[in-house]
Amino acid sequence: MSKYYDDVYEMPEYDALLYTNKKNKTRRWSVRIKLQGRNGYIVKSCKTTKLHLAQEFAKKLHKTITDASGAGLDPRRSYKFCDVFEEFLGFHHRNGTLSKYRYQSLSGDYGRYFEPFFRNYEVQEITSPLWERFKIWRREFWTEERLAAATPSVRAIAAVNPTSATLRVCANNFGQFIKWCARQGYISHAPIIAGFQSNKQELKKRGAAFERTEWARLISSFKDDAFEEGNPNLTAAHFHQRRVIYYISMFMCGTMMRPSEAFRIKWRDIRWKPNKHNPNNEDLVIDIPAQVTKTKKHRTSIGTCSLANHMRDWRQLSNWGERNDFVFPNWGGERQSTMNKSFVRRLTELNMVYSHEGIKRTTYSCRHTGICFALDRKISEIDVSLLAGTSLVYIRNNYYSKNMERRSSDFATQFSYPDDYEPTR
Repeated sequence: MSKYYDDVYEMPEYDALLYTNKKNKTRRWSVRIKLQGRNGYIVKSCKTTKLHLAQEFAKKLHKTITDASGAGLDPRRSYKFCDVFEEFLGFHHRNGTLSKYRYQSLSGDYGRYFEPFFRNYEVQEITSPLWERFKIWRREFWTEERLAAATPSVRAIAAVNPTSATLRVCANNFGQFIKWCARQGYISHAPIIAGFQSNKQELKKRGAAFERTEWARLISSFKDDAFEEGNPNLTAAHFHQRRVIYYISMFMCGTMMRPSEAFRIKWRDIRWKPNKHNPNNEDLVIDIPAQVTKTKKHRTSIGTCSLANHMRDWRQLSNWGERNDFVFPNWGGERQSTMNKSFVRRLTELNMVYSHEGIKRTTYSCRHTGICFALDRKISEIDVSLLAGTSLVYIRNNYYSKNMERRSSDFATQFSYPDDYEPTR
């Protein structure tokens, strides 16, 4: 028996020894449990001076250790939710396996929602029913009072009634954490992390496409900015940023790529090839790496012939046209995250921020516009879905009106009565 022990109470049926330390003035009990089949002990403070409470603590700890060992887990690791989630964030930070923006999303959800709700649980205790309880708690988290007390940066992204997109990101973040726990041996079985039920009454709020005349006005305006002459106040950095907005807008429309994908593309991912129908034209082929795409699966996108010419021009103009350079970097060559503020500012000047349905336009509208234009050119829905990196069901559910409009004359003719038709009463 150790010379540092004072009071000792043995629990052989649990391979446990309760003791108080002579140097501990609070006289709190600690427990030491022998690991079966492994070298060493697990030692924990019972955080109580009462023997019967220390005994209960020892019994629960023994069960936790036994369950962990039986599931093939290491009982010496900390399985407290907060410890594991911080290790999860640290793992990705050390290995650089998350983009800065993905890391911010995960750490933000952890600090605001996951940590307050799950802080008293161990990761093995997280079950599907517990996750369902969290979903209810998350939906009701932001009240008017809590929102008023929040910082301006939090108020900018929080809402009393969160959108389906916000809740979907929250569920995806937690699901990613749970899958990592399973891979790293923190849990033996990953519970089902079902997404939030979408609000069927929720209307689309942003990303409306442009009509052809609107798109022509917008691109013409960006072009005037990109090649403005006679303004001594414009520096090389100003021209670079203006030209990035001009060329990336056409790029997203011509390839149907997402803004997050376009900003991460490098010149090595783009190639030109002869057009087999017209030797004077070129095809623009973009090999989008898996780590760039939203779906994390490699895909090939094709740009229009006119876009192929524009991209050759941009590579000549850009100060960053080497193989490993970003296609649309900031001034300095680093990856750019967004241009939405400048984009919306120009829409405001042109009185084009909202569509005729009242839906706000953003940089994402370039992608939607490209999809609509592709359907107008009679490209099949399946080809559009593959090139855009989305599902056929999504294309049909969200862009069917474009097909209806394109075929309006066909429908109108088929639905018309013959000239000699006389309705009977």
